Amino acid sequence: MKKLASIAVVLLLLTGCNSKSNVNNGGNTNNDPVEQKMTCTLHTSDTATGYSIDATYVATYKDNIVSKVDSTEVVKSDKSEIIDYFENYVTETYTNMNKAYGGYTYSVNKTSQGLTSEVTINYDELDIAKLIKDQPTMKSYVKNNKITIDGIKSMYTQMGATCE
Repeated sequence: MKKLASIAVVLLLLTGCNSKSNVNNGGNTNNDPVEQKMTCTLHTSDTATGYSIDATYVATYKDNIVSKVDSTEVVKSDKSEIIDYFENYVTETYTNMNKAYGGYTYSVNKTSQGLTSEVTINYDELDIAKLIKDQPTMKSYVKNNKITIDGIKSMYTQMGATCE
């Protein structure tokens, strides 16, 4: 279960990589930064324990500053205790993160074959200063009290995500 916990922690803290596809700017001609999106995907599995995780993270940003990350994480397992573990862990973690820092909205849907969590982290509503105080390593991903797209990319690639 320690291995499950460490994988879950990584997934939950990062709940974004360098595909700079511009969103339609609606005829923007005044050189305002254009909203862009970056997508990362992650697949991990542990056959010995009996589960797999597929995750997609989409970061929305302007001028290198991330406004939000939308994520979908799908855990599959034939073992109900694994699904129960992830359901409890995900629910408790996102609830606690939202209470501590704000900015989190999420839903968790469990079936007999797995679990799907849908999470949005709104960095414009998140208390970045408190997050850095509580988790000093986050400082390297922040510029002027804002999460950067380079920081998000670094976090996701460090955990093994593929970014396009």
